[in-house]
Amino acid sequence: MSDVRYMISDAAKLVDVEAHVLRYWEEELDLPIGRNEMGHRYYTEENIRLFRQIKELKDQGVQLKAVKMLLPDLEKGDSEITHLLARADKLPISADSQTAAREEKMHQFQCIMSRLISEALEDHTEKMGEEIGTQVSDQ
Repeated sequence: MSDVRYMISDAAKLVDVEAHVLRYWEEELDLPIGRNEMGHRYYTEENIRLFRQIKELKDQGVQLKAVKMLLPDLEKGDSEITHLLARADKLPISADSQTAAREEKMHQFQCIMSRLISEALEDHTEKMGEEIGTQVSDQ
């Protein structure tokens, strides 16, 4: 394909997910993502295509374990979502898959909570700084 390489922030924008989601998918799905000479991840057009398909399946409610089983189809270019969804529905869901799904949801919840707490702390810190500045200038 193309020799274009994307850094993780750019790839995340193209796939419309956060960067930590790409790292998580890479780890959970054992995806071979390239690294530059400094050890930073880079993504190719093919990686972006694959991640978009994964996102589409996830948006349709397919669990990551099922996506992993569908990877050979995705990697060979099978982009027919209805075909993949039909295959995903036929995949057996074991207790391990259910546990993994719960763990994945917990991970997503933790990421959301972490972001919310960080934003709240930043907002609170800014307001406290303004209030202290006002009190100091009044005195």
